[in-house]
Amino acid sequence: FHSDKVMVLKWHDKRIVTLISTFHSHELVYQRNSLGFEQIKPALVLDYNKHMGGVDIRDQLLHSFLLERKKNLKWYIKLFKRLLNVTVLNTYIIWKSRNEKSEHISVRLELIKGLIEKYGSEIKRPVYGRPSIEPKPKRLVERHFIEHIPPTEKKSKPYRVCVVCSKQGIRKESRFWCPDCQAAMCVGACFKNY
Repeated sequence: FHSDKVMVLKWHDKRIVTLISTFHSHELVYQRNSLGFEQIKPALVLDYNKHMGGVDIRDQLLHSFLLERKKNLKWYIKLFKRLLNVTVLNTYIIWKSRNEKSEHISVRLELIKGLIEKYGSEIKRPVYGRPSIEPKPKRLVERHFIEHIPPTEKKSKPYRVCVVCSKQGIRKESRFWCPDCQAAMCVGACFKNY
């Protein structure tokens, strides 16, 4: 199929292959195979076979880092991920030409670090829901630690009612509290839930 400068060719050798070119014409070339028989092949197929070593090396280098493995991705997402992956591979090839001792994974990690350093602070996480009118309670913002309730003049080991249990209608006393909140609570689940 020919349209302006674009040629699409479907060729059957060992299997059906579809090739697209803006450089080649539909010209056929005679070639001898390994057994000495003459074969007719399109020039595009011969050029591809002659230079496909680079494609194989690229596929080998990308195989470990394929971003587009998921089968249920939309075609345009797959295409974007493929182009992104090839761009990163090209970065590695340029990097390697300047720094001989560099591995593919280390170049990828350096690239990721650089992008995070440059653009990481600009990423704003979406805030869902309505913003709160009231300030957040200190217990949700600060770090709190549970301690024994300090002794008083009357009691060396004082107890207080657990605030979490009392909200559930259970009267339970505890020897522990959060000194910042001035709230007594049971060790474990109550402290965690509070």
